[in-house]
Amino acid sequence: MFVTSKINVNGMSFTTTVTFVVLLVAASVRFSDGAEIVTSVREEQRIGTFVTNVRGVLNVSSRMRNIRYSILSTPNKTELFKIDETGNITTADIIDREAVCPEPVKVCVYSFDVALLPMQFFEIVRVKVEIIDENDHEPTFAKSSIHLTMPENTPVGDTFVLENAVDEDVGDNGVQSYEIASDSKMFGLKISEDVFGPQLALVILEPLDRESGSNHRVTVIAKDHGYPPKSGQLTIDIDLIDSNDNAPKFQKSNYEINVVENIAAGTTIIRVTAQDIDDGANGEISYSLSSRNTNDVLGTFGIERESGELFVTGVIDYEKSDTYYVYVQATDAGEAALSGVALVTIRVIDINDNRPQITVNLLSAGDRHARVSEDAVVGTFIAKLSIIDSDSKENGHATGEILPPGNEYFTLQPLFINEYMIVTSQLLDRESMPEYNLTIRVEDKGTPALGSTAVLKVEITDENDNPPHFNQSLYITEVRENNLMGAFLKQLTASDRDRGDNARIVYSVEPPLDGDFHINPNTGILSARKQFDREVAPSIDIKILASDRGQPPLSSSTIVRVKFIDENDNSPVFEKKSYQFILNENQPVSSLIGTVTATDKDSGRNGEIVYSLGNVVPEFSVDPRTGGLYTNRKLDREKLDTYRFVIVATNPEADQRFDATNITVVIEDTNDNMPTIEFPSGSDNVVFLLETSLLGTFVCTIVAFDEDRGANGKLTYNIMDGNGYDIFEMNKKNGDITLAKALKPKWVGLHKLIIKVSDRGEPQNVAISGLNVIIHPSNMTANETLMYLLGDYVDKTEPVDKPSFLNTHFTLIIAMSALSALLVFALVGLIVLYRRKSGDNNAYNVRTEAQRIFTGLKRRIPSTDTDCEAGTCEGKVADEDGHGDSYCKDMDDQSLRSGCSQCEKGCDQQRCESGMTGNFSWVFCSRGPSQASSKATVGGGRSTNKRLICRLFS
Repeated sequence: MFVTSKINVNGMSFTTTVTFVVLLVAASVRFSDGAEIVTSVREEQRIGTFVTNVRGVLNVSSRMRNIRYSILSTPNKTELFKIDETGNITTADIIDREAVCPEPVKVCVYSFDVALLPMQFFEIVRVKVEIIDENDHEPTFAKSSIHLTMPENTPVGDTFVLENAVDEDVGDNGVQSYEIASDSKMFGLKISEDVFGPQLALVILEPLDRESGSNHRVTVIAKDHGYPPKSGQLTIDIDLIDSNDNAPKFQKSNYEINVVENIAAGTTIIRVTAQDIDDGANGEISYSLSSRNTNDVLGTFGIERESGELFVTGVIDYEKSDTYYVYVQATDAGEAALSGVALVTIRVIDINDNRPQITVNLLSAGDRHARVSEDAVVGTFIAKLSIIDSDSKENGHATGEILPPGNEYFTLQPLFINEYMIVTSQLLDRESMPEYNLTIRVEDKGTPALGSTAVLKVEITDENDNPPHFNQSLYITEVRENNLMGAFLKQLTASDRDRGDNARIVYSVEPPLDGDFHINPNTGILSARKQFDREVAPSIDIKILASDRGQPPLSSSTIVRVKFIDENDNSPVFEKKSYQFILNENQPVSSLIGTVTATDKDSGRNGEIVYSLGNVVPEFSVDPRTGGLYTNRKLDREKLDTYRFVIVATNPEADQRFDATNITVVIEDTNDNMPTIEFPSGSDNVVFLLETSLLGTFVCTIVAFDEDRGANGKLTYNIMDGNGYDIFEMNKKNGDITLAKALKPKWVGLHKLIIKVSDRGEPQNVAISGLNVIIHPSNMTANETLMYLLGDYVDKTEPVDKPSFLNTHFTLIIAMSALSALLVFALVGLIVLYRRKSGDNNAYNVRTEAQRIFTGLKRRIPSTDTDCEAGTCEGKVADEDGHGDSYCKDMDDQSLRSGCSQCEKGCDQQRCESGMTGNFSWVFCSRGPSQASSKATVGGGRSTNKRLICRLFS
C-alpha cells in the first residue's frame, strides 16, 4: 500500500511517498510490519539540505517526552544523511549519485532505517531516498580518436559501427544526441536501436573516390541535454583503399546461450560461424571480439581466431551480471578488410555459490559495537541485522539465529525480508556480565544451503543500580591525643560495582563532625582538623559517606571509630586541697585513719598514681596505691594532739606530674589517764586549823589535774569519808574546802578526810587521797598540838619507827585505787569498819597518825623562808613517762642548814623554790624548767616536772 503526501518545509514543497509493507516471514514467525518513506534529493546538494521528516509516519504524540531519533548505521560506512531531534532528515555529506549507484540505472535509491527512541516508544521506519541526477558529467568516448580503412567502392549507405559515447549521468543529463563535423560530405551518422539500445554508426552518404582523396577526418560530437549542456568528441581518421566488395556474414545475427555461473576458465561455451563470398584473401575469415564490447566482456570472454569458438577467460558471476552481451566480429583478409558483427547473448544460470553476508546497523554512527543499558526491558532494540545474499530466489533467501549462550539473553525478531531486529529476551545485569559476544548464524535456503556467522559485541552500559560498598561497617584507628592539625587517621576505600560516573566515589564526613574531621573526597584519606583531648573524649565515632556520581547518586556509609592514644599531659589531682581526719588516741598500730583520693585523667601507666608523704612523719604511713593513711605507732593525745603534714600524689612515669594535699590529723582524747592529786599526797597531807575558825573559813584547796581533755579532763571533787560531823564543805568544781560549821571545842584533834577526785569520762577514772586536818586550840601552837597528840609515844629527838596502822591502810588504798573502782569501794568499807572499831569517829587513831606525821620530821627548827628540810634526790624509779621519781633522804645537821643550796646540789638540774602556806614554810626541788615555765608543753602534752615538797613546822 502506497500513500503519497506533499510536505512543505521552509517554503519548499516535497512529494513523499510512504509505503507500508506487510511481510509474511514464515508460519512459525509472527507477522512484522514497518513503515516506509520514499522521497528524493538531488545530488551535489550542500550539507544540511532538507530531505524529509519521519515524525508524521511514526506514532509520536505530544504526550511523549524525551523522544529522539537515530539512523541505524553500518560500521565503517559513511552516512549520507542525518536526523535531528524533530525528525527532520538532512544531508550529512555532498552526495554523488554515480558513487551511490555505480551501475547505470535509471533510478538510484539509497535506503536506510530510522529508529524512534527511547525503547518504550521504539519503532523503525525505512527511508528510501531517490538520488536525482545532476549534469555533473560530460559524455566521453572510450577512445578520443580511431583510425578506419575502407575500400573506395564501399556502397553508399554502408555503415561502420562506432562505440557509443558514455555519460555517467542519466536521463537528459546522459548522451542525448550526436553531431558530425567533417571535411567532406561523403560521411554521416546513423543511430539505430538494438537490444543494447541506441547504436552509433558511421554511414557512407556519397560514393567514395580514392583518387579524389585517400584520407579524410571526421569528428563525432556527443551531447547531453543537461543544464548547462556538456559534450564529448571522437576523431576518426579514414583511409580509402581499393575495394573488397563483400563483408563476412554470420549464420545468425544473434546467438543465445545459457551458462552456469562459475564455469571454469577456458571452457568453450559456443562456436560462431561466418562466411565471405569473396575469393582468396578477401574471403579468408578471422574471428575477434568487437571493440563495441565493454571492458567487463573483454575481461570475461575470448574467441578462437580461426575456429570462432567463444570461451571463458574470467569469472562468470551471476551476482555480478546475470546476462552478458558479447559482440563477435568476423573479418576477411582482403586488403581493405571487411567485417561482420553478430551478437551472442549469454544468460547466466544462478547456482547457490554465495554465502549470505551479515550486515549490522547500529543506533549510533561510528560505533564499532552495540550498546544497551542494563536496565533495558525485555524486547529492547539492540541493532538491525541485514542478510545480503547475491544469489537469487531461494538461494538468496536466508534465516538467522543467535547461537548459545547469547540466545539466553537476546533474540532475533523479523523485520523485513532478510532483515531482523536484535532485541533483549531477558533482563540484563552489567555487574554480572558486562558484555556479550553474540554469535549470529545465517543460512540461505539453497541446495546445499550455505551459511555464515558473525560476532556482534554488545556492551552493557551501566546504570546506577549499585551503591558504593565499604568492606567493613566499623573501622577502628588510633591517633595520639594532642595531634597535629591535618594528622593522618586512616584511608578508606569503598567499591562500586557500577562503572564510569556511576562508580566514581566521593567521600564526605557526615555532620556534625565535618568541622572536626576532613576526608579527601577522591582518595578517602581521613585527617583531623583540630587537636583532640583524650580526657574530653577517649574515642569518637565518625560517620563517613561514600556517594557515587550517578544520576541520581547512590550512597552508603560506615563508621570510623577514632581512639585517642593517651599522652601523659595531666597531673594527678586530689579531690580536696586539704583533708582533716579525727582519730582516737591509743589506736592499734596500722589503724586506717582515712583515705586520700587523687585522680589522673590520663590512662594506663600515664594515669597511675603513687601516694607518698611529702615530709617525714614517723607516726604515719600512706599506702602508695590506695592512698590509705595508717598509724605507725600508738598515738598519745597528751603528747601531741594535732599532726600536720603533706601527702603527694605522683605519676610514676613523670616525676614532674604531681599534686599535694594538706593533711591534718586531730587526735581525739580517750579517758586513758587517771586524775592526779598533787595535794594532798605523800607526806604533804596535813592542814592545821584553829578551833576558833568561823563558818566559811578557807581550809585548803585540793590540787589535782587530769591530762585528758574535755569531759575526760574535767574533775569533780568530793569528800568521800572522814567528814562525820559535816564540818567541812567541798567545792566539787574547784576543790576548795571550807568550814561548813563553826568549830566546837570537842572537834579539836585530827580529822582524816578521804578525798575523791573523779573525771567525767566514760568509763570514769577516780583518784583517792587522804587529807589530815588538825584542829588545835587557840592557846596551843600547831607544833604543840602535834606533840600533844603524840604524847608519850613521841620521842622529841628520834623518829618513831613503828608505822601507824592508819598510814599503812591508806597506802594500800592508793595502790588499790589504780586497779579498779571496785577495790576503792571495798577500801571505803574497810575504813568505815576501822573507824567503828576505834570508837571515836571524830579523831581516830590520833596517836598513830601523829606518829606517822612525825616520822617525816627530822627535828623542830625555827621556821624561816630560807630554811629547808634537806634531802637528796637519789632514787630514780622509772614511771610510765620514762622519768625517775625522787624522794627525800635523811641528811645530817650541816646539810640541813645548808638549805636550798644543798637541795640543788643533791638533785641534778633541779630548782629550789620556797613559799608559805598557812602555818608552814616550804621548799621544793623541781626538775626541769622553773615554776613559771613549768606548764609549757609540747603539743598539749602532759608536764614532765616532778616536785619534791619538804614541809617545815612554823
